Order: sequence, then structure tokens, then C-alpha cells
Amino acid sequence: KDFFRQFSLVIACQMTQTLAIQLGKICEELVIPLVLVTSLGFVGKLRLYASQHCVCETKPDSEFGDLRLNDPFPELRRFA
Repeated sequence: KDFFRQFSLVIACQMTQTLAIQLGKICEELVIPLVLVTSLGFVGKLRLYASQHCVCETKPDSEFGDLRLNDPFPELRRFA
């Protein structure tokens, strides 16, 4: 566990699930992001494990709000 304290990011590849879980617990305790990489031929998988952090959205998603029609007007129903 002390070995990993010197790192700000841990990248591991081709690990068994058991070892990945153990390493994930260590990195979680030390608040170090973990990247797990697995590949099999041309197929690859990348997993990022990081501690929870809050994101504050300072701007609204859209100026127009929600434009969905829950109760369409009759002309639109006939058209559709």
C-alpha cells in the first residue's frame, strides 16, 4: 500500500478481476485515480476509477428549456 503513495495516477493492464478489485480498494483509500486497460486482439476496454467529486454547472443546458410536446396540438397529431 505504501508503494502506491508516491503516484498521482495508477495505470494497470491485463489484470485478473481479483487483483483489479484489490488494487481498486487501495487506490480508493489513497484517493488515487486508477486506469485499468484490457485488450484482446483488436478489442480493448478502458476503465477509469476515480473518487467522487462534485461538478457545479454554472450555465443552464439550454436557453429554451424543454421543448418536448407532451400534449401535441390537433394539427400536429393529424400531420404525424
